[in-house]
Amino acid sequence: MTAKPITPGQKKQLSRFVRDAAEHVSLDDFDAEAAQRIIESGDKLPEAFKLALLRLSRKPDAVRITQAQRLWEVGLGRDLGLKHNEFEGYLEMMPEVPDSLLAPDPFLPLLRLLDPRLGAQKICQLAKVADYGVSNLDPFDQRHATPMVPHWVRALDGRVNHGRTPNDCRAECVGKLLAGTDHVGLALYIHDNNVVKKGEHVMDLPGSVHRDARSYCAFLEVWDVGPGLDDHRHSGIPYLQYGTVVFSRE
Repeated sequence: MTAKPITPGQKKQLSRFVRDAAEHVSLDDFDAEAAQRIIESGDKLPEAFKLALLRLSRKPDAVRITQAQRLWEVGLGRDLGLKHNEFEGYLEMMPEVPDSLLAPDPFLPLLRLLDPRLGAQKICQLAKVADYGVSNLDPFDQRHATPMVPHWVRALDGRVNHGRTPNDCRAECVGKLLAGTDHVGLALYIHDNNVVKKGEHVMDLPGSVHRDARSYCAFLEVWDVGPGLDDHRHSGIPYLQYGTVVFSRE
């Protein structure tokens, strides 16, 4: 069922619910330590309310179940030793979406679950992505090293970076922003094959670079024979249909 727009009256109701909840809290309910933590939070309290409301408004496991199911269908869990009927066991290994990635982000619209434990080469095999030198790839730096545990990212697919060099895009990734890596590119493709399209979009992944020729980075492209993850994209040359993936994680 499609949700209807929130009316002005409903907005007032939401405001009243929050206000009433605050009014009915007794100060006697807090010990000295709890009261001190609240006082020290100060201006952060509105943000805490916002996150609490977001948690209340979502179905906590819906995204987690859907995306874990997709990884399971590809074979990631079963290749870890789980049997075909043990999806629940695999799901238990998957973390909840962290609060820092929960809110919709127009700049990084793609919320995606990664399970990199098998390594990029094996994931290529399971996802039917050709491996054109994945074993030659290393992280560009420690920031771009992939945590080898299931985790969530927020990403953009790189289309906004068409015609820009991977070097320039990676240099702009500061703070929590990171340039796409081999594992992020594979996860984006597994969850939605349309994230790359033959003759229209290639994902540059300069968070992963060639071990012996660091001016070359990873990219994921669809050719006539199908999708492939390659290790030999020159990071200093712009191409019209190539664009750098950008992401953040907790």
